[in-house]
Amino acid sequence: MEAKTVCAHCGVTNEGRPLACESCGEDPRVQGRYRLEGELGRGGSGVTWRARREPGGDPVCLKELRWASMGSLDDERRFAREGQLLEGLDHPAIPKHHGAFAWGEGRSHALFIAQELVVGDNLEVERRARGYTFEETLEAGAELADVLAYLHERSPPVVHRDIKPSNVMRRVDGKLVLIDFGAARVGGLGNPQVSVAGTFGYMAPEQIRGEAGPSVDIYGLGMTLGVLCAGGAPEDLLDGMNRPDFGRIVGLRADLRQLLESMCAIDATQRPTAVAVARRCRQMVSGPPRAIAAKQSVVTSRPEPARKKDGRALVVVFGAICVIGGTAATMLTMGGSSPPSVELSARVEVIAEPMVAMAARAARVTEEVAALAEAPVVTPVDAFQESLAGCGRGDGNACSEVATAYSQGRGVAASRIETRKYFGKACDLGNMEGCASYGHMLLKGDGGPTDWAAALPPLERACASGSDDPCISVGAIYAGGESGAKADRPKALGIFEGLCAKGVRPACENIDAMVGNNWGLPASGAFRIEALTRLCDGKSGAACLRLGDAYARGSGVKKDATRAREVYTRGCDFGAKPACEKMR
Repeated sequence: MEAKTVCAHCGVTNEGRPLACESCGEDPRVQGRYRLEGELGRGGSGVTWRARREPGGDPVCLKELRWASMGSLDDERRFAREGQLLEGLDHPAIPKHHGAFAWGEGRSHALFIAQELVVGDNLEVERRARGYTFEETLEAGAELADVLAYLHERSPPVVHRDIKPSNVMRRVDGKLVLIDFGAARVGGLGNPQVSVAGTFGYMAPEQIRGEAGPSVDIYGLGMTLGVLCAGGAPEDLLDGMNRPDFGRIVGLRADLRQLLESMCAIDATQRPTAVAVARRCRQMVSGPPRAIAAKQSVVTSRPEPARKKDGRALVVVFGAICVIGGTAATMLTMGGSSPPSVELSARVEVIAEPMVAMAARAARVTEEVAALAEAPVVTPVDAFQESLAGCGRGDGNACSEVATAYSQGRGVAASRIETRKYFGKACDLGNMEGCASYGHMLLKGDGGPTDWAAALPPLERACASGSDDPCISVGAIYAGGESGAKADRPKALGIFEGLCAKGVRPACENIDAMVGNNWGLPASGAFRIEALTRLCDGKSGAACLRLGDAYARGSGVKKDATRAREVYTRGCDFGAKPACEKMR
């Protein structure tokens, strides 16, 4: 019997592969070429489908984001950004991209990304089903570091921002594939990013602040490898101040522990590059095994953890799973030996380069080695107390550091109330980052009640310093006039117009939304045409459709049927099916 398929129009299940749905009579395929076979997963506003591309019948993964169920414009922006990003990537450990497009009408209108269907289990499923040996963990680390090196060495670099076991698939041939680029961003630390993306337990400290350089992926990979070794959840590897503590893994090789600690260093500048991690993992797999220090073989400094309800113990017991392939006798024998002096040598090997490397590269490596070997040890508690004292002396930067420490629970118990309080102090002392963070916490009701009116002054100060994101928020406050803030829509439109002229896409989208809602804004037609033009130039099929309508009707611009057809053509090329139909 032929497999059942799902109609993309009405959602009814059909027998076989009909050209017309048995229920609604429409072509059941997406865009007339993708036949849905079943769901692979479902989220808040999106569905991932197993589909087949016709003709040919090649299996594909089809990600769908329905406009009717979007939480905000941010959902659309992230989805579109993911499609654009995947289009430029070509690596065997990244699913092949087949295209991104818009399809459907009305409430069924949706955005789609088509990509290679990876058959296999993710590493989260694997680690729950069985334990990993240290060698298997290192082999996985080398493969994943290779693909991170490919991403990080692009210009500008690509940062995944959500490295974790469930985002790594193993093909049937055993090769690993990195999936889900929905949180990825392009650019290094100099590229402002206020939004926070990632998964707790795998997020680097700076990632929680919205920073996302390539080193956050190294941190995520380090935690992923630690979880594979330990067999438990990432939270089980964190100490009371949410710092990684790989000493909790029983029997962990000293050289592997030092590699993981360097990858998850609190100071992002102390983490090795992806190239260095890949090389070190391969060295450790091929080289002779290192002795296991006594304190890593037998945990005596902490009581044995209680068992969970499913009968599995926490990290101390999970560690035993990680030594499949070894023997208990080996652990006991090595446990009685003296810890070898490997700390400095292991760190040097993480970043050491071949002697034949170019002189410039060798000089950089020398600096990295010196930084790793000679950096003074400063505990998070010490750093927090120093920042707190500086804040008391009127240092706005120090107050911002205190707020960040409270946000992360670094050196002090985490507290959103204190985070908001100290970002407010930082703003009062002239720290613009503090103003932006304080204002956004007030907007979201984070650490206290929502107060749009109170959020406006600090966000306006941050906006005046040249940061686009606070300006977007200021415009939104004036446009919405909620929570005690006085609405001033002409002013909001002016703010968005200035940002749109700079190429800030969210501002252009907000102009379109304000005018589209018929808010009676003076001279808004020209603003909207410029905004739609910029969005259409940015390959937004929906914007091209609305711009074509404006030219066709003479709405906000001189009526021009020829120009309307040109814009409809572009919208059709960008995947807006209604634009294709209006060309006929």
